[in-house]
Amino acid sequence: NTKNTFDDVAGLDEEKQEMIEIVNFLKNPDEFYKMGAKIPKGVLLYGKPGTGKTLIAKAFIAESKLPFIMISGSEINNAKDIKHLFLAARAKESCIIFIDEFDVMGKENKNNERIIAQLAYEMNKRDHVLVIATTRNIKEISSSLKRPKHFEMFVSMFLPDFDNRMQIIEYCCNKKRVDPSVSVKKLAKKLIGASTLEIIKIMNMAIEIAEQKHH
Repeated sequence: NTKNTFDDVAGLDEEKQEMIEIVNFLKNPDEFYKMGAKIPKGVLLYGKPGTGKTLIAKAFIAESKLPFIMISGSEINNAKDIKHLFLAARAKESCIIFIDEFDVMGKENKNNERIIAQLAYEMNKRDHVLVIATTRNIKEISSSLKRPKHFEMFVSMFLPDFDNRMQIIEYCCNKKRVDPSVSVKKLAKKLIGASTLEIIKIMNMAIEIAEQKHH
């Protein structure tokens, strides 16, 4: 189960909009098919650790309201695991497969050759299975998986800029009692270079300390 929605994704407006468009497609496929559009077989989210890849993927799953299977790349050990994964997904009318830490199994090396070949074979089938994956480094992912009919959509996740940092801080402060002396702008300037996850952790820690001290 996942309770995250797009309302919980702050400071990632462009990336969120790309994912919202796919959700709209999933909810109204006939309208898009009439226009000649087709849904991608795979969406690959890539960027530095803590930039919100897993958060936005979970929000996408929740918003789509489709059955899903969530797995880490480190849990896939051989080609049979991929085959069973897709068999389970195809047992449902429509299904999303979410693979976190995709670089563990998608990296081009001898150990992953059969896994990559099996995944490419399964994704090549036009059915109602959508694969979403996250990776830190897209360059490490096998070139065969980045061809059409496999991963067709790539969403880059960057460290938040000043405006995005302000949005994240404001989101963390929402429905909290904030002292009037607190300046969101000053905090955003001090947190330059921090990832989305780091900012959320810092803000949550500050809120916990304030609550403990009754500030």
